[in-house]
Amino acid sequence: KKDFSMLMPFEWYSKWIGGEYYTLQSFLYFIVLPLLCVIPWGDSLYTDIKTGYTKNLFIRGKKGHYYAAKYISSFFSGGVIAVVPLLVNIMLSCATLPSLVPETAAGTNPIFSTSMWADLYYSFPDIYVILYMLIIFVYGGLFTLTSVTLGAFVENRFIVILMPFIVYLFSYTVLGSFGFAEYVPYYFLSPAQKVNGISLDIIVIEAMLLFLITGLVFIYK
Repeated sequence: KKDFSMLMPFEWYSKWIGGEYYTLQSFLYFIVLPLLCVIPWGDSLYTDIKTGYTKNLFIRGKKGHYYAAKYISSFFSGGVIAVVPLLVNIMLSCATLPSLVPETAAGTNPIFSTSMWADLYYSFPDIYVILYMLIIFVYGGLFTLTSVTLGAFVENRFIVILMPFIVYLFSYTVLGSFGFAEYVPYYFLSPAQKVNGISLDIIVIEAMLLFLITGLVFIYK
């Protein structure tokens, strides 16, 4: 019979919603993340154009100022929406579980020796979580920017809101099925790193591509 009193207790790093990958809650949050980010602000440019609000603004000020403000506010809106629920979950986890440094021998943590930032996770887990929250913040902003950018050209509001989520699901299904899961945002946005092979290069390159596309569109407008 196993003596559970001698086992290392679970620390919050491996039990918060971003620190594990086997519960329904974790799956649902990261699968609907683009939709959560887009709903509050993603159709704002589309609405401004359809209601004629932009015409009133352009009479009183420069178009460039409006589009720059829209770009910045959209990015920060999506980023905040992406990380605030996770921060609340972290606080609740910290209130119920100890803040012990993860132990590799315990076998209760999702990060392996080959995972990105594995040394950092097992040495300074707080810094690991902070850096990953920054990544999630950036991608949350990019999801919203993608939707706002579509609002300048697409006539259907539902397409504006749903397109980032559809592309997100498409990458999850297709790339995951053909063995390129490490390129799928659903997998690498989870701090638990749901698949092997995730690297910072992949995360940065995909983020830069989205910034480039949305930025060029806003500059064009």
